[in-house]
Amino acid sequence: MTCGNELRALAPLLAALALLGGGCTNRVGDLTILSTREPDLAALALEPKRGERVKGSHCVVSIVVPLLPNLGRAVDNALANGAGDVLVDQVTYLSSYFIGIGSLQCLRVEGTAVRFTRAAP
Repeated sequence: MTCGNELRALAPLLAALALLGGGCTNRVGDLTILSTREPDLAALALEPKRGERVKGSHCVVSIVVPLLPNLGRAVDNALANGAGDVLVDQVTYLSSYFIGIGSLQCLRVEGTAVRFTRAAP
């Protein structure tokens, strides 16, 4: 069998894979500060240089009916990973993967998790 014949034999398989599966990731936005918690901002100080870089995500699987992941859950997951109150210098990514009639949608957030500290009086 020659190389050309082998490629012709694989062409239907490659076409099926191209039609049934695919995906992409897009950078959705950048935020300076983000939280799902309600801190009392009076008399609080924020030290963004003392936090650690963390990631959090939320994914949903959809079959026929499109669903979207929840940004709040992704942020909560990231804050839990870094034991912080807010994310600073936060970046959001949306990834979509399609397989036949279903899809996987994921929101991923990355940022520096910092805690609020009481300001000196």
